[in-house]
Amino acid sequence: MYAGIHDSNASFARYLSNNQKQPFNVVSTGTWIITMAMGADLKNLSEDKDMLANVCILNTPVACARFMGGREFEHICQLTGAKITDQVSNSDIQKIIDNEIYALPAFENNSGPFKGHPAKITRNPHNGKALATLYLALMIDLELSLLSATGDIIFGSTSKKNPQMCQIVAQLNPQQNIVLSGDSASTVKGAWIMTRWSDWRQQTDIKTQIAKPLGLENLAAYKNKWLQQLKVTNQEICL
Repeated sequence: MYAGIHDSNASFARYLSNNQKQPFNVVSTGTWIITMAMGADLKNLSEDKDMLANVCILNTPVACARFMGGREFEHICQLTGAKITDQVSNSDIQKIIDNEIYALPAFENNSGPFKGHPAKITRNPHNGKALATLYLALMIDLELSLLSATGDIIFGSTSKKNPQMCQIVAQLNPQQNIVLSGDSASTVKGAWIMTRWSDWRQQTDIKTQIAKPLGLENLAAYKNKWLQQLKVTNQEICL
């Protein structure tokens, strides 16, 4: 018989053995997208922005920021007539940026740093899934900034489901490594590890690769205009 563990915490446990001695971050995705920043200052947490401290399996508090990213991704696709199975090319994302089409939160009113803020899509895009992908990347980047997250940023099985989102985050954070795990299900692997923790924590053979920036033009300017429409400045994010 073993103790239970929350799904995002299981995903976090998956990467502890490789990173126990340095700050690192895990982005756990699903209905909720939870960014967990080991080593981040808990004083940065703001309840109003849906930030909190979770306790990892080492009984250590970990600063977290969250929003219902999976549900918001679906809402954006629905509102734009897209399907989550649609194909998205890099040029589709670039066209969103070039045409200055924005998805403004919150598409799920009860979560995230903009909960209660009226959602808006400024114009109908040619590819709604491309807009949703770009939106998630911007929100994850914002949450990393709110946490003042340092060290590697690790994506688990998401890196296989939506690699372009991870590559956009990489372009927005050139000073950090965006690590893509080879897992097909990090949460399941993390739960399995819990039954073998004393042996597993000695292992350092997790297969990973570093995400290359997507190479989008004018991405930083697009991000700044997105923040401006939300009446948020880079200085306010860093406070």
